[in-house]
Amino acid sequence: MENQKTLRQQLAMWEAGEAEHCHGFYDWFCTDKGLPTRAKRLQSNVRTFLKAMEQKGKPVDLDKHYVFFKNNCPMSGPLYDSFSVCNIEEDNVAFWLTAKSGHNGKAEVWSKETDAEQSADSYRELLAGL
Repeated sequence: MENQKTLRQQLAMWEAGEAEHCHGFYDWFCTDKGLPTRAKRLQSNVRTFLKAMEQKGKPVDLDKHYVFFKNNCPMSGPLYDSFSVCNIEEDNVAFWLTAKSGHNGKAEVWSKETDAEQSADSYRELLAGL
């Protein structure tokens, strides 16, 4: 994707306290005022995911990926946030994660590599199972 910041650049922006356009959200159903708080939580979840992948020996290439956030509105259930880690060159989703789905209350991950979804009772448990 042309002009897309890399995950490395995004992480540096977050560390510097800089906000991306719309706080990194691609789509949302919550109030605009809620985006900064939701973005901070998702940024923490992204860092935790990257650290877990590194510890598992499956590091995400920070120069070939980017992340975007989404606030989801299921037909039934509460709003919930997710993030997608995308490959810049192919412009497709490599991982999709949520710490708590509005559909079932579970943490969920989908990986392009396995084309499978996993779920767990907590985000920590989910990352341990990667």
